[in-house]
Amino acid sequence: MTKEEYNEAAALVVRLRKELEHTNQHLVAHIDALTKSNAQCGEYLRRNEQLHSELVEVRAALAATTEQRDSLQRTLDEWERGDTKPHERVTADDVADHVVPPVVSALMDEMNALATHTICGQPSADQEPEPPNHEYDEGLEFRNGVPTPEMISACQWWDLVGSETAICFKNKDQRPVVWRYSVHSEPIEWQYTDCPQPLKPHGMTWQQLDAVLASKKAAESTAAPVPAAELPLCNVCHECGSELINCSQGTNHHDCPRPLCPRTCTGRHGGGFSPYTGPCKSGTPVRHE
Repeated sequence: MTKEEYNEAAALVVRLRKELEHTNQHLVAHIDALTKSNAQCGEYLRRNEQLHSELVEVRAALAATTEQRDSLQRTLDEWERGDTKPHERVTADDVADHVVPPVVSALMDEMNALATHTICGQPSADQEPEPPNHEYDEGLEFRNGVPTPEMISACQWWDLVGSETAICFKNKDQRPVVWRYSVHSEPIEWQYTDCPQPLKPHGMTWQQLDAVLASKKAAESTAAPVPAAELPLCNVCHECGSELINCSQGTNHHDCPRPLCPRTCTGRHGGGFSPYTGPCKSGTPVRHE
């Protein structure tokens, strides 16, 4: 190789090294850009999932609002079809301005009678109801869903569609619910499966039950709070929701009756063995040991 050829080869190597270095710089820049793009895509996906979750919550709230609106509309329709309309004017000349209009008075009497019948006149779980689904009940509304503890407190027995029997619940605060048929049907032992649906409160309509619950809630909101020491002792297992029984050892504590439940006695405060371990499942204010 001559000197000129050697110089040309050396210059070619230098040029190739510079081009390779320049290419490496471009490649590093592209890698950084791709890394930033991937981070932006991840943030976009996270925000998209967050928006989707918020959309699901909004739809659920909208569905609940729609259900409340439909319930109110059904109540208004019941009033319109009834003998006494809520907004009917009183035109009698002999009624003074300070006298309660007969329409409002009749409505209040009906509500008071309904509250008395619901709280005091409803048969308990030990008192079997009359056979439901008579001719008057055939045109009433039945709804799908498990009654809440507040509903079970106001109405112990619940009618079934097209059936000559009713069901009751063992404990209004127990979840999942435990129920049984009345003596008008078999079997009458307690059932631990899902309760049959749809249901209707025995002896009343859903709208009447809604009115009773609203009146009870309004009365409770104005009542003075009960001191913690005067609250009843919790009788519901926080794990399985079963009603607690007296301690098998003869103490003042209480046991969970379900054999497969990991909670045993309320006197065992350590190790998570107490039925009071975890969130309370009682639907009313209670105290714990």
